[in-house]
Amino acid sequence: MIFQKEKKSLIILVSLILLQLILISLQVPLGHEQNYFKKALDDYGFNTMSSSSQIMPILIGSIKDTMAFSKYLFENGIFVTGIRPPTVPAGKCRIRTTMMASHLKSDLERVVKIFRKYNI
Repeated sequence: MIFQKEKKSLIILVSLILLQLILISLQVPLGHEQNYFKKALDDYGFNTMSSSSQIMPILIGSIKDTMAFSKYLFENGIFVTGIRPPTVPAGKCRIRTTMMASHLKSDLERVVKIFRKYNI
């Protein structure tokens, strides 16, 4: 029985180490993809509000423009949340994008292309 407890502890330890390695391996690609996405939007003139996280706000301005852009994106297969007062000050409405490790660069290229087609 003593050896069985040690065996379980070792299995748990190895599992935790492997999980940590998997998480680290997912963070590196996400960082590269996040940088690509932010730069592509910034280069086109979108205001990403100096975001440096996977949750990236994009300042639009008015409630009407924000919700119209959110609707356009939804109609093109991109779900984003329109953020408006009272959550943010009037005139500072935005959409909020969220990146995940499962997003490939090709996914983000498609999103950027759809963003660029819209006239804000």
